[in-house]
Amino acid sequence: MGTYIRTGIISAFSVSKQSVNELSDDYGEATMKIARALVGSPQCFDCRENGGYYTWSLKPQYLQSELAVFLEKYYLDCYPPERGYCQSESEKVIAYLYGNPSETELREWLEDNWSDSFTIDGGVMASFQIENERFFADLSYIRLSYEGKVIFEQFETHIELFERALRKAYSDHPLGGCLAIVID
Repeated sequence: MGTYIRTGIISAFSVSKQSVNELSDDYGEATMKIARALVGSPQCFDCRENGGYYTWSLKPQYLQSELAVFLEKYYLDCYPPERGYCQSESEKVIAYLYGNPSETELREWLEDNWSDSFTIDGGVMASFQIENERFFADLSYIRLSYEGKVIFEQFETHIELFERALRKAYSDHPLGGCLAIVID
């Protein structure tokens, strides 16, 4: 076993109701602060109460109409054709997405067609800070790359820097603000 670095598009995240209530008595203000702290494109998510948590989910229209266009650009940068790495996998993914699968079909396909460059990942705990308070969220994401092994001790500010840089590089697309870097 080891430690691996992954990039992905955040597809959902959950935060405890207690954390939301600690931020503000105004539900709308608190949930927007949390969304902005975790993703660069909060407008891409719907928020719903789910037991003792609030859960933000990527709106289906972004999965259905935006994902293929976004991935064409991302895969070209991440897996340039001259390297040959993941080329056939990424072409297969993009071809499938241009077939306009429903959200359910896409999720089933993600579960059934595991690959390093396109699959569902979840159960990642992310910490984030708002107004000098530390909070935690459970993230689910669509994995776009997976490499390792990396040596990792503690460099939280650099991960945040790399994540902001990645989001800025793809800021011309709404899903660019949903990119995340995970090391585990």
